[in-house]
Amino acid sequence: ELILQEANRGELSDGRLLTEALNDVGLTDPVGIGQHLKVMLERAQGLRHSSVIDGAHAGRWIVNAFAQDPSRLGWHIGRLDGIGPSGAWAYVAESRGERCHFARAHDLDSTRMMIRLPDRANSHMLRGQLLEPIAQHVFLALTQSRTDVEATQAVSRVLAPRDHPWLSGSLDDIVIDPNGSRLLIDYKCPTELNLGSPIEDVYATQLSLYWMRSQLAGVNFSGSGLWKLRLPPAVSDLFVGLLAQNPKWKANLCAQAMTSIGMKLDDGIEVGYKKFHRQDAESRLPEIIEVLDSADAAIQRGTLAPYFRPRKLDI
Repeated sequence: ELILQEANRGELSDGRLLTEALNDVGLTDPVGIGQHLKVMLERAQGLRHSSVIDGAHAGRWIVNAFAQDPSRLGWHIGRLDGIGPSGAWAYVAESRGERCHFARAHDLDSTRMMIRLPDRANSHMLRGQLLEPIAQHVFLALTQSRTDVEATQAVSRVLAPRDHPWLSGSLDDIVIDPNGSRLLIDYKCPTELNLGSPIEDVYATQLSLYWMRSQLAGVNFSGSGLWKLRLPPAVSDLFVGLLAQNPKWKANLCAQAMTSIGMKLDDGIEVGYKKFHRQDAESRLPEIIEVLDSADAAIQRGTLAPYFRPRKLDI
């Protein structure tokens, strides 16, 4: 009832009122919402570390995460059982005494323990979510590659291995290039093509974990790559606004992106590609696995990563 009372106040991160989001998932009465939250609580009780999660924290977390976005509550709960590729670098960096500029291990652990709410979708997340299909279209068109649907589906069905149960996340694409080589591709839509080593370490860690997941599925690659599509700010805002309003804009915007790239305008749409070889993933994985095994074992005991203090202050 409290949720319904607040349903017409304020907006969600995507601009909708909560009442609109509730209608979208067919939850419009207190009984239906209560039953749904009970199911979500039961799902949370199935987490591997549920025995060390405070019940009061779990109740508040579920209600408030539901109010943030009713359609994504089940997805958020599922993520608590593992360590996502996007957050993995925070653990690795801090284990080296370095700082990750985009996340902190303590905050990630606090979310897994249902103390800290999931991050609301910000402009960067929304841009990536809505524009990555445009980036995929541009990559496939420019490189004359095609998505390997069978391999992509095989990887998506892989369960986390018993010795590394934290492994989670879904990769962006597996493609076959004109030479017949199979490549693992991650799409990004950054504000700048050259973001420097901190963010590149995040991306490389993600690709290494996707590589690990693919190996479990028996899918082998000739290599992997990071494809970046950079739109001028005004164009990016326009594309994001149109796609948020109606996903059917995708085909038209893909065509416009291809036309703009061909015209090579000043401050126009730019693309960049960085290759990663098999040795890149293989050399990174032992450290990543060791760090994440340790971080996950700590969570199973209810122990959060400490607040990180860099050994050397960044000036």
